[in-house]
Amino acid sequence: MSDVWRVVPLAEATPPAPTTEARARRWWRDLLARWRGAIADVDDPTPSEDHLEALDAARLERLVPKPPLDAQRAALAAWREARPHGLVLRPDDGGWDAALDDAADGGPTVVRPPDGAVLYRALPDDLLEVLAGDDDVHLARLEGWWVRHHDGLDAVRDLLAHLGDRRGPWSADVAPWAWAWMRRTLPEARGLPSPSTPAPLDGPALQEWLGADPALCLRGSGETPGEGTFRALAARARGEAGVAAAVWTAAMRDGRERADEDGEGDAHDEDLHVWLRDPANVELPSAASLPRDDVLLLHAVLLHGIAPAEVVGAAVALGAAEAGVALRVLRTQGLVEVGDDDRYRVAPAALPSLWSRLASEAIAGVRS
Repeated sequence: MSDVWRVVPLAEATPPAPTTEARARRWWRDLLARWRGAIADVDDPTPSEDHLEALDAARLERLVPKPPLDAQRAALAAWREARPHGLVLRPDDGGWDAALDDAADGGPTVVRPPDGAVLYRALPDDLLEVLAGDDDVHLARLEGWWVRHHDGLDAVRDLLAHLGDRRGPWSADVAPWAWAWMRRTLPEARGLPSPSTPAPLDGPALQEWLGADPALCLRGSGETPGEGTFRALAARARGEAGVAAAVWTAAMRDGRERADEDGEGDAHDEDLHVWLRDPANVELPSAASLPRDDVLLLHAVLLHGIAPAEVVGAAVALGAAEAGVALRVLRTQGLVEVGDDDRYRVAPAALPSLWSRLASEAIAGVRS
């Protein structure tokens, strides 16, 4: 599996797209569903939706494993070995977070941004000392040093300038939407190397990672998910590991049937089946009908990767309390997640819809 977890130049990172055949099959399937009035086939082996439950956390952990950390570490090591200075775009969905935050033995010194919502006017002395040295260093989450605000750019401009002048080996990662904004706006960013990015995962790569469990069965047919299912998953997730895992999770329902109110119902072994919806048709959190102010708030979250309400609010001219209320509402809609440190990120399952909405609003990103 290690050869599919790679870091490549951004120009080579083409997200998977549905094939013409897959689009035609989906159109035909949707047409039939409307014509039948959403009435299930008599041969459909899938238990009634009313009798299917969500999977428990332990089974989900087995069925949706974390991305392979060793393979990702090896990919980053190979990428760093090929260049003395390099910038990698950290995916929005968290799929590469563990590897990029990792201070592995023998690897570069990892420097992380400060916690909180500080608007730095100058870089701290300990960071300047690291940048002045010759040791290999990795600057994690460059977007953590800025706020898209007239008072929040000084530190990141200084940091980018130091990286541009540094002779010792260095690498850095940055949120892709933050980089798109910096590249257009900050002269210091335009002086850095062209970025690389984790290679998008295609259908076979996702099948190797996620599709090994024999309990998985497709709704409507009872068949084991095959190449077409994983091609659809890759297209829906645009090859992003964290998004693919979120869609895969949303597609699953437990094969155990609940008993009816009168006590009847099948008692299935918990390992017998896990029923899967077609990844192309899984219902995910949607940004399609959001007011534009909420879309801009989500865009501000993307720009800052993971950020507290204070930072997000400053980027859209809201107070921290007002931004916090708006973010909590978006959380109830499944569009954002919040960690134990009260910092927000866009929920991986919401990214496909948000990408489409931002494109419709002509808000450009790295791959727009």
